Amino acid sequence: MVDDFFIGITWFDLESWAGPRIVSRGRSYQRSGRVKKLARTESGDLVAWVDGSRRYATMVEINGREIISSCTCPYGVDCKHAVAVVFEYLEFLKNEKTVPSANDKDKRLELLRRDMEAHSNNVFGDE
Repeated sequence: MVDDFFIGITWFDLESWAGPRIVSRGRSYQRSGRVKKLARTESGDLVAWVDGSRRYATMVEINGREIISSCTCPYGVDCKHAVAVVFEYLEFLKNEKTVPSANDKDKRLELLRRDMEAHSNNVFGDE
């Protein structure tokens, strides 16, 4: 497994990334059990389902010291769902729970890929 850059993450890191309000809401989502089927990709990214107004596929990665996320929610990036996934992972570590691996055929990854492609097509397609 790759180095685990999530271990050293701080509240300040999360607030710098997503903002204090989103971090607070994400923590609330995690505490209320909305993160489902957390997994890690081969490259060490986190992926999970997060229940909001509907179920969203959410992925979070750390590239250097930068936190990057994508989500199928309307917000799309740096959202409360992504923050909830990070908190859920940290909770797994704290409780010494094993996080399963996600494979390349994981439905969440496919949904995220399709969502990203649709978004990039819309950026230039509306002009």
